[in-house]
Amino acid sequence: MIQTRSQLEKERNEREAVARQLKDLRDDARRRIDALERRNQELEADNDSLLAQVKNTDGKRNKTQDLEERVRVLENERKKAEVALNNAEAQLSKVQDLKIEAERRNETLRREIDMLT
Repeated sequence: MIQTRSQLEKERNEREAVARQLKDLRDDARRRIDALERRNQELEADNDSLLAQVKNTDGKRNKTQDLEERVRVLENERKKAEVALNNAEAQLSKVQDLKIEAERRNETLRREIDMLT
């Protein structure tokens, strides 16, 4: 089978066209890979940033929970202190009443002593 020059030239042109298409496909693939690698780096940076924010938020959440627990403890202590204060005020009132009563009794006894002497 003898090929003519036009057939050989046609085949050569087809091979060159296929080679150009292959080169274009490879270049396109490289560009896409580069773009995907850049996007992957951006996503990794975003992920690192989000992880740092989560850790920060968790730390704040833990601190908030600790503070809320401390507030509950202090509120309980305040309530106990109020009860103790009310008891002390009641005792003070009783002592003052007893003092007044003792002073009256003392005054009465003085009058009786004065009358006897």
